[in-house]
Amino acid sequence: THGMGVYYAFNEGENHLDGSMALAFARERKSFSDGDFQRNKNQQIVLEGVLKKALSSTTILTKYTSLLNAVEDNVEINMSQKDMQKLIKMQMDGMPSWNIQKQSITGTPDSKICFSTGDYYVAVVDVDQKSVISAVDKIVAVMEGEKK
Repeated sequence: THGMGVYYAFNEGENHLDGSMALAFARERKSFSDGDFQRNKNQQIVLEGVLKKALSSTTILTKYTSLLNAVEDNVEINMSQKDMQKLIKMQMDGMPSWNIQKQSITGTPDSKICFSTGDYYVAVVDVDQKSVISAVDKIVAVMEGEKK
């Protein structure tokens, strides 16, 4: 994959990436037969790596407010500041490991005229409703403390 005119090669398995490499990996879609679907999975992998790094570093954890401020235009969080502080304190007190769950919704790629683009055709995905129901079921199970 490439980023900023630089080409990167990634090996199967664990890779250590700097910011430019992580961004190139998260953006790439044309190198994969699954295109945007694989890009979505790669973005999840990058986010998981960032979370694991942040959760294992007291230095990063103590600067969580400045980190959140840096990404506020690109991230939506529905957790209160008080609950975030409790979570950070719990993490710093014991540094537990986390079982991070990833979820994707599938569908069929298509090209359609979209309301937001006027008379232009754009790439869209006709969402598979069974995958939506499955995703919602898994999210609800996690929120209720069940393993699924």
